[in-house]
Amino acid sequence: MNKKRYQNLFSSLGRRIVLALSLALGLFLAPNTQAQIKQSKVPIERTILGCTLGVSTPKQVEEIVQKLGGEIIQNYYSPQPARYTVTYIATGLMYEGSATRRVLFQFYRGQLVFVSLTFVEQQALNCIESLLVGKYGVMGKSQDTSPIVVTKQIQDAHTGLWITKNYTTRSHQVFKDGTIGYTDRVLSQAQRAESAGDL
Repeated sequence: MNKKRYQNLFSSLGRRIVLALSLALGLFLAPNTQAQIKQSKVPIERTILGCTLGVSTPKQVEEIVQKLGGEIIQNYYSPQPARYTVTYIATGLMYEGSATRRVLFQFYRGQLVFVSLTFVEQQALNCIESLLVGKYGVMGKSQDTSPIVVTKQIQDAHTGLWITKNYTTRSHQVFKDGTIGYTDRVLSQAQRAESAGDL
């Protein structure tokens, strides 16, 4: 796929991806949902695909993605608000032995604030979910505005983890895709505060 087509992909799809994942990220910070988020029994892993939340820079992530055989198909430098936000979308990456459709890396003030991995194979996502539940404990289920979306969450003092499953029907019989997301809670709170004009 050529660069122009990649740019079209980001224009038509990438911005919606960023918005949807930002809304999912907001669930960790909304007061009315905090009670539904379970606490992890052990610290949540902060290094995903070799990239570390709160530490890795855009340049470092570019190098890691290349070493893993992936490709960053688009980068997006956000205008105001959240003027210090940079977002990369990468393809061609594997996670826990399963192929991802795309991986989104978002940076705030030069540090990795969250990573989301999208899968189209339900069995692969379910297997990874089982591994995560076994490691961190049962996740809390949140109430989504859409009846075709299921979101589960867990967190520790520093890191949030969520799994979102999208279906094409209310009965959840037809799986569309799903996302696993990791976020640095301190950075994401600062990012949201700045976006709201509090900083």
